[in-house]
Amino acid sequence: MRSSHTRIDLGQYHFVTRRSFVTGLSGLTLSALAACGSGGSPFTTKPANPAGAKGSFALLPLTGTAAAVGQDMARAMTLATTGQALPQALDSSDGADAATAAAKTAMAANAKLILGPLRADQVAAVLAVAGQVPVVTFSNDESLAGSGAFIFGVTPAQSVATMFSYAKAQGAKRIALVAADTPFGRSSAIAAQAIAAAGGLNLSATLLRDPAAPGIVG
Repeated sequence: MRSSHTRIDLGQYHFVTRRSFVTGLSGLTLSALAACGSGGSPFTTKPANPAGAKGSFALLPLTGTAAAVGQDMARAMTLATTGQALPQALDSSDGADAATAAAKTAMAANAKLILGPLRADQVAAVLAVAGQVPVVTFSNDESLAGSGAFIFGVTPAQSVATMFSYAKAQGAKRIALVAADTPFGRSSAIAAQAIAAAGGLNLSATLLRDPAAPGIVG
């Protein structure tokens, strides 16, 4: 007989699949630009047109500690349907100064939409430069919701809700949550209490530790 107790593991990071990232980004970009009355500009990693081409810009860490993630996101954007208006990538690297410089470059080119930055600690710097231009951060930090930026990253609550919904669909009634002891993991553990109750699930245990570490009985 299958046990009704299900263990849910949350790793240190949660990444959106490339397909969902491209699909969501394409729809988001086109909708926002349509609302702004702009046709956008083709995606490129070249410097912004000094003449001030209108469109959308993606602030990505093409260099720095998260360069691998930023470069992968930039490549993913090129997979969008041919003919759609795609963002122009600008390097936000690490820290507030780099993000400020990238945002200023976008604004000098008459940006109508700024996508990014990826890092939560750069959002305030970008907002300070963007003014009334919409900023859609790739961060999954829910505390940014009241900052004036729109959150495009998958938040802890969204991640937990998806996994709990799947577990319930598989017949699970009692769930144990194992999450890494990181800001994402701790936020997930907090969100899990309300999400489990709302879904009629019994959250029997919550453990903050590396889900990949040995010693957890499956």
